[in-house]
Amino acid sequence: MTILFLCSGKSSCKSLIAKTIMESMDSKHRVLSAGISPVKEINPLTIQVMKEIGLPMKLADLQPLAELKNEQIDYLITVGEHTKEEFHHLPISYGNKLHLSFNNPDKPSSRYDSQLDAYRHLRDEIRTELDYFYHRILKEKAAN
Repeated sequence: MTILFLCSGKSSCKSLIAKTIMESMDSKHRVLSAGISPVKEINPLTIQVMKEIGLPMKLADLQPLAELKNEQIDYLITVGEHTKEEFHHLPISYGNKLHLSFNNPDKPSSRYDSQLDAYRHLRDEIRTELDYFYHRILKEKAAN
């Protein structure tokens, strides 16, 4: 099964966080990460919060969407802040599409004590959603 996490690719690397977490859950699946406009480097706070849970990240894992146009994707999971127009007309083939909306940790918010806390919240929120996806969708589908 091939799973693609797609983000807009602005700065917080949500798709890379999702890819890294999903791979840590189960190595049987092929997990890809792409950005519509991929970043050139990973935000250091992203690297730090993932390192805190023992999951290193590599920028090489993030691909431009255009490189995946010939891939057969079983699950396309968009991980933008909202369902953006850029996620509606994608040049790839996929069987199932899900959208998980996560706030951008780079935007100022009085909700967190620091920007680092905002990144920790993002990481934990992604992990919670992927735990549900893995146990309630992928494992149940494999059992049937």
